[in-house]
Amino acid sequence: MGLTQKEMAEKLGISFATVNRLESGRFKPSADTIQRFRSLDSFANSSGKSANVLDDLSSIVEESRNAAIRAVNITLLQRNYLLGKRISEEILKEERADYGEEIISNLSKFLTEKYGRGFERSSLYYYLQFYREYPNIFDSVSGKSFLSWTHYRALLGVDDELARSYYEKEAITSGWSVRQLQRAIYSQSYERIARMPWRSSCSLCF
Repeated sequence: MGLTQKEMAEKLGISFATVNRLESGRFKPSADTIQRFRSLDSFANSSGKSANVLDDLSSIVEESRNAAIRAVNITLLQRNYLLGKRISEEILKEERADYGEEIISNLSKFLTEKYGRGFERSSLYYYLQFYREYPNIFDSVSGKSFLSWTHYRALLGVDDELARSYYEKEAITSGWSVRQLQRAIYSQSYERIARMPWRSSCSLCF
């Protein structure tokens, strides 16, 4: 049995009235909202049932929690990417060498006064670098695995593109925590492996 309209509204983070209009065909939602709506309803209808109701309820809660975490993470990454993209576009309008620093300082002051923490000058520089180093990261989102923003901040400290790509793939494949990723970077595991004579036949070559 599917979720009630009230439950769907709570899970999707939209109003009860919106869900009602969506189901009745009196509302034209965005493609993202439609996908979230269908995914949630599909999950509610297809969740496997076991003989233990406690196991089933725990599974539903954990799956929903993990889905919410993934959605929030992707939204945060997209926000930071778009902020970096817009800042980059603004900087390119001017040819002055000092304009980038000037505009980032002004934008940081404006955003911090309006929204609070998370928009310090150093953060805006990270957003700008994130966009420039990963310009195509959101070309295809479906089925793609993303690291957390803290992971990407650690990766942005790696100057070598091949090394950064290696650490990113290993972090995704092996499920590294931020601390494990930082440890691998600090120990220069890619650089040590790249110097080995048999590296041409290993999976680290791109």
